[in-house]
Amino acid sequence: MKQNGEKPVWLSVISTSTADGDTDRTEFMTEGELIWEGEVPCLNYEETEVSGMTGTTTTLRIEPEKVSVIRLGTINTMMEFEAGNSCMAVYKTPLGEVPMAIETRRIDIEKDDALNPARVHMEYAISSNGQEVTANTMDIEIKDRND
Repeated sequence: MKQNGEKPVWLSVISTSTADGDTDRTEFMTEGELIWEGEVPCLNYEETEVSGMTGTTTTLRIEPEKVSVIRLGTINTMMEFEAGNSCMAVYKTPLGEVPMAIETRRIDIEKDDALNPARVHMEYAISSNGQEVTANTMDIEIKDRND
């Protein structure tokens, strides 16, 4: 279903990262835009100090079985999350490049009555040099800013 224009949304993002038995949790709410690229809904938002990526714009392309995360700005990367698949990604930061492998373990996408994305849940592992570094979850809730 193709939709036109931009729709202002609120994004609630909760992410956890577990390494060596210690879990870090990041939670923030931000304004974003829901934009359709043909049949694919995309969420755009500006990163904040809370995420540690100030000066970076994040785009999430939400396909039926896959979520692509594109970050441009202070941090540059492109990651693909598809259950059961792995991808290689490089985080390009002001301090240098960080190569990593991402293994997506689970992905759930819920839509609202208008078929817009309403919730995204991802579980994935990040490894470097063949060793798992962190086990991660990300939950994104999308709400219309006009409601």
